[in-house]
Amino acid sequence: MAHALASTQGIILGKAALSTFDQGKRVSKNRAHLHLSDQRREMHANGENWRSLDNDEIIRNYVCSRNDAEDLIGAGICAIWAVFLFSTDPNTRLPHVPGRRFGWNAARFDWILERVDGSAVRIHPGRGIHGTPVYGNLWHWPPLQDGYSAPAATRGEAVKGSGKGGFTGIHQVDVLGRQDARKFLTACLETWAAQPHPRTQFAQCLLDGSRFPWWLYLNSTDWGRELAPKVKEFGMCWLLAPNRPCFYVQCWSGKWFILDVLGDNRRPFEAVADLDSVASFD
Repeated sequence: MAHALASTQGIILGKAALSTFDQGKRVSKNRAHLHLSDQRREMHANGENWRSLDNDEIIRNYVCSRNDAEDLIGAGICAIWAVFLFSTDPNTRLPHVPGRRFGWNAARFDWILERVDGSAVRIHPGRGIHGTPVYGNLWHWPPLQDGYSAPAATRGEAVKGSGKGGFTGIHQVDVLGRQDARKFLTACLETWAAQPHPRTQFAQCLLDGSRFPWWLYLNSTDWGRELAPKVKEFGMCWLLAPNRPCFYVQCWSGKWFILDVLGDNRRPFEAVADLDSVASFD
């Protein structure tokens, strides 16, 4: 399936533009932030998931105004997009209500600079900061409605320095930490415990990411980034001995791991013999 945002245009902003850039056209980070915020509200109201900004002079002038403009432009920018992404906005974080799916209000909104060499850069100017760029490609950050398989598309994409003063693949603000994982499991436990008997099964597969974007949690730690490419199945179940909920991971190798985020053990431990020996699905 071809990506909806893929462009076949020529260069609309190249490095040659920097030598002739009119300093009178400089766009501050605050002005850029207000422009981005206005677009976010307008697109949300219109139900737009992505929009072409090739003719947006404010954005082009803003890129030229940044100190890292040469790195952002790279071999040349061929398209500019405003996109709601399948990752969290640091101002809203994860919706911890069990059963609630990711929606517009939780989705991160960025500008994406598509470059002629096939790479892309995400930028998100703030009021007081330009924001750290994220280098990657459009397949890392497709919009919600474009047939995006989040776990498959982000598997193994680590939070790390790009060598250009930014990140590659996933930005640090996109990840979910241990506290987010704790809140999710606690909310699920409270909802499950409030059910009348007989209760439904507590254990659930979470691989599709609609309730808990597990790949963002795994990308928050070194061991998680190592584990992420090996994930075949991800879900939650019940630890028998400590008597509390946890996450489980099945790897393509056949091994099972337990992520006891409500306990003191921060690293995953391997299930003994099989998952049923340490956890219950009932």
